Amino acid sequence: MNATKRYASVGALALLALGGCGGLLQKHTEFKAGPAKSVSISATSASLSLDANGHKTAAFTAAALDDKGLAVPSARFTWTSSNPNVATVDPDTGVVAAVGAGVAGISGVEKTTGMIVHAQVTVSPQELPLTFAVDIKPKASLSCSCHEAGGAKNGATGAMSDYANITGKGYVTAGDLNSPYLVKGTGGAGHGGGDAWSTNADTIKKWIQQGAKP
Repeated sequence: MNATKRYASVGALALLALGGCGGLLQKHTEFKAGPAKSVSISATSASLSLDANGHKTAAFTAAALDDKGLAVPSARFTWTSSNPNVATVDPDTGVVAAVGAGVAGISGVEKTTGMIVHAQVTVSPQELPLTFAVDIKPKASLSCSCHEAGGAKNGATGAMSDYANITGKGYVTAGDLNSPYLVKGTGGAGHGGGDAWSTNADTIKKWIQQGAKP
């Protein structure tokens, strides 16, 4: 066999190897999902709040899986709420919006198979915003006499029962939970007169979070 024929034979064998079973030219098999056999949901519960600082919406997603656990891309779900007075849900997207306090069941039905996923949404009552006059002033007025109107050091610190002085003197900065809402003494030093505030710290903090409104 001459050199030309020998090289031609080697080339033919190489092509057969590449094109044969398991050869490099063989296309990879693409696995496609079969019929839906089960359904799953992204979460089974959500808690929403109607207050100004709370979360008023939540989103649920669902998937249909075949018997091998592969997601069925053609699956579509329709969403409903058992109590629209508590929470509504977009029938196509699964986005839930809080409406009123209570509990609502959220269901997603896969359109082809009828299989259902379930979730529960709990909506907490709306919290009314705190005001200085009603919620804070009665506590502030318990501070020591040197911080009340007409006190010996009123000129240095201002009246702690007065909203303008509390915010103006820097005892409270709206939105800043590091505000020195305990009473300051002359020169900014803290002292025992602030204990009346510290026993109500949670209320003061909530008022500050809400913007420290008059």
